Amino acid sequence: MKLKKLLPLLTLAPAASFAAAPDFTSLVSGIDFSTTVTAILAIGAAAVGLILAFKGVQYVYRSIKST
Repeated sequence: MKLKKLLPLLTLAPAASFAAAPDFTSLVSGIDFSTTVTAILAIGAAAVGLILAFKGVQYVYRSIKST
């Protein structure tokens, strides 16, 4: 019973998937994301550096504590 209700939707679903996506090339072609990407990567590198420094301090502290 439910399959009969879903059958029209299932036949239209493949046709809807081939619809063309909107073209935003003219809107975003003048935007330069390089500085934003650089800032995000720099923040990520700083976070990784802090984590590694913290883990290093923990390692040294455990080494001193165990002796």
